[in-house]
This record gives sequence, C-alpha cells and structure tokens, in this order.
Amino acid sequence: MAHRSLLAGTLICLAIPAATQDSPSPATAMSEEALLETAPKSLRAANYILSKTFDRGTKDMDAYTYLAKLLLQHTLNLAEQHPAQARDYKRAALPITYNLAANTWPGWGDGQVVVRDHHRRLGLEAARLDVRLAAEAAPTAQRRFNSQWILGAHLIADRAYADAVAAFDTGRALAVEADLELSATVAQGWIHLANTLAGGDETQALAVIEAKLIEQGGDGPFFAAQYAAAYAVFGGSSP
Repeated sequence: MAHRSLLAGTLICLAIPAATQDSPSPATAMSEEALLETAPKSLRAANYILSKTFDRGTKDMDAYTYLAKLLLQHTLNLAEQHPAQARDYKRAALPITYNLAANTWPGWGDGQVVVRDHHRRLGLEAARLDVRLAAEAAPTAQRRFNSQWILGAHLIADRAYADAVAAFDTGRALAVEADLELSATVAQGWIHLANTLAGGDETQALAVIEAKLIEQGGDGPFFAAQYAAAYAVFGGSSP
C-alpha cells in the first residue's frame, strides 16, 4: 500500500540505497552483525524490507502487522537497554509506527487490502505511539505534523471526531509555526472533513481547500483527492 505520505513520498520508510560493490544490501549488512546485536540503521533497513515486501507481495495483513509488532518491540527494547543510543533507536522506531498506522488505516479507498477491526485498532495504537515518539525524537516539524495527521485519520476511522479535530488542529499549529503552508492547508481540510462526518456541514469550506490544493499543483491534487476518498469510506459518498 505505497500511499503518499505528507512527506511527499511513499509511506515513511528510510531511503535505503541499492547495493553496490562497495555498499552491501541492507539484508547483507544486517546479517554481518553479531547474532545478538542490532544497530539502529539495521532496524530501519529491516522495516524497509518488511514494508517493501508487504507493498509488493501478497499483502497479508495479519503477517505484516505481527512482524511489524515484533520489530517495533525489539527496537524499543533496545532503546531501553542502551540509554546512550535511545534517541537513535526511537528514530528507528518512527518509520515502523507510521507505516503500521498508515497500512492499517482503511480510509485510502483503494481496495488493495482488507483492514479488519483488529488491524485498525492496532493501527490506532501505533498512531498514538508515533505521536509520542515523534515528540521525543523526530528531527523535523514536518515529521511531527505527520504524526498528528495519521492520528487524526485513525480517530476519524474510530468515529472519535472531536479528538480527530484536536489532532489535526495540533498538526495545523505545528505547520503554521514552521511555515509549512501546504501541510497547514491540508490539516485545515481534514478539520472540515471530520466536522462534516460528525454531522456538521462544512462541505463548502472543504471545497475551498480542495480548490486551493489543486491550484497549487505538485502534491496538492493528491492531497485534495484524499478527502473524497476518505469520505467515501467513512461517509458513504462524496462530500
């Protein structure tokens, strides 16, 4: 499910360079470590391999979520065992939590995989953890914004609309403070969508946001289309 994230790329996986004569593949580099040692970069590589396998393979959600949980637990256990490197391990955990949350969110509307309730609940847990880890270790405001977005998206799926609005508004404030205009606009649109799903009527305001994103070009049209896709999943039609 290689959906575009708010980092303007596919789901947040660390970019792992292709193997060369001087640079072994991620799997080779991981296998060369001592049996009971795992560096943060190896954990990031493992998540990349896991996510790529899920995206391009059979999309077995049960297998993916189970393996992602094990990888995440191992990463955070290492953070506790190695306090001097805890920040590096927590940064390695961030792509795992985000990808787990994003892959288990049913609002993409692409029909690639069935997200069952237990997957979605796990994804909501991952989204909450992503917010906490991002506050502790994320290097950029954009990454912290992404955490608030995926949390808000999962709260919409959980029909906790007021909490979703609060998450999107927190993300919007982060974006405004960091001069991330596109992200601030996107967040405002999700606020309108959540309020509409809650029973209000902010469709005109949402239409203004969609038009603005489309006019901006670049990734704007993609983000604009997400509102209609999510509303079709959670609201039953287009807003």
